Amino acid sequence: MKKLAIAFLIFLAAILPASASTLTVNVNTPNTMKILWVVDTYQVSKGQAVVIKFKVTNVGTVPATFDRVRVIIKDPDGNVRFDKFFMLGKQVLQPGESKEYEVKTTLAVDKVGIWTATVQVYNGAQKLCEDTKQFQVVSPEVSTQITAINGVAVAGLISTLLAGLYVANKKGLIKV
Repeated sequence: MKKLAIAFLIFLAAILPASASTLTVNVNTPNTMKILWVVDTYQVSKGQAVVIKFKVTNVGTVPATFDRVRVIIKDPDGNVRFDKFFMLGKQVLQPGESKEYEVKTTLAVDKVGIWTATVQVYNGAQKLCEDTKQFQVVSPEVSTQITAINGVAVAGLISTLLAGLYVANKKGLIKV
């Protein structure tokens, strides 16, 4: 298909006079889209699943089409802990148009520290754009305070148990 388009352009250049107007071809290239992150704070508690919210904007001059996003999450040591494509169906953004998305991952973060999330936008096999942000995983802040310590009288507990067995035996519920 590309060869046919190039041949057509060469043909047009050969038959058009030099004074003819210039032919402009707009192509949906990777630099026509961008990703903006919707959330302002990037903090997750240890043990929580990661949810990523982002906005895709067509910054080009022609409609932009895409059909999936890839989410990659790396732990504080740089190890890839999550890498998955999410199918969106055919999405078309007009020039200047934006759309927000939310991706719920199955990754429950298990290390405290700075993690990295990358979102890549694809149309078929072609990567159109990507963006990376860091987020911090913190330990849940909980505290405990002892408010009372109560004792149970063992003799009272035993005598209550024996009395219950005696009554159950007399009623024929158990045989001792």
